[in-house]
Amino acid sequence: MRILLVTLTDILPYALTQVLNPTNDYCAIVLDDEETAKKILANVPPLRDKVRPFYELKECVEKFYYDVALCICDGRFTWKIHRQLIKYGLPRTKFFHIHVGTLNFNVEKTLRYYKEHAADFEMFATGISYTSVALDANNFKYKLFNFALSSQDLYYDYQVAKFVFSTVHGGGYEKSLVKYALIGLAPYSLQYDLSKAYANIFQLLKYYVAFNDVHNFWMPKEDLPKIINPKYLAIRLPSQVADVKNVYGERSSTVVTMD
Repeated sequence: MRILLVTLTDILPYALTQVLNPTNDYCAIVLDDEETAKKILANVPPLRDKVRPFYELKECVEKFYYDVALCICDGRFTWKIHRQLIKYGLPRTKFFHIHVGTLNFNVEKTLRYYKEHAADFEMFATGISYTSVALDANNFKYKLFNFALSSQDLYYDYQVAKFVFSTVHGGGYEKSLVKYALIGLAPYSLQYDLSKAYANIFQLLKYYVAFNDVHNFWMPKEDLPKIINPKYLAIRLPSQVADVKNVYGERSSTVVTMD
């Protein structure tokens, strides 16, 4: 699979050694600092010679052959790059976006924590960011576990709910310890599909790691390990949830390594 890689120079070493599959084939590597990137890749001539500056991004999008245009960042310039790629006519069916850091593994970690402590909770919530930030788990009559997450759609809400019910009662509703479920909705919830959301597609990796599921994403789930290092995908964080108001640790974006 041939990749057009768009990233930041200070992320490049981590992306190549930790996140990306070492067998990847790149048509170009587009970065903010061409000179520094070439120094980083001085001992890797096949990659060094494919480095391009950001001002050549349009030419790379329009003229190079690639199967995937892959953007890797840590939050900086995300929207700028996204807008530029749209402007340059990049097809949705060639775009994938990865944020580096622990957040890629927090859904799986949180599900594992809930499974270990399911008997402690009588209520769960799920939904998008409104539900995530608006509920104070300490002020409910029943002990609440809030699975809501920014940009989460109804499909993954349903996957979370299935996980909760199968965890707490082994498949029989009459044995459920959960008394209440709260599903947060917005006017666009019935139309929103995360796996097709161009701007939020970086969120999809969280659900792939947690559920081995990419829903309606244009790339088959079997192809992700061909692009992303399988060792990176296998990273698992400690399941301890320190703050029930922030069960996913969304304020954390610490880089995580395979070592």
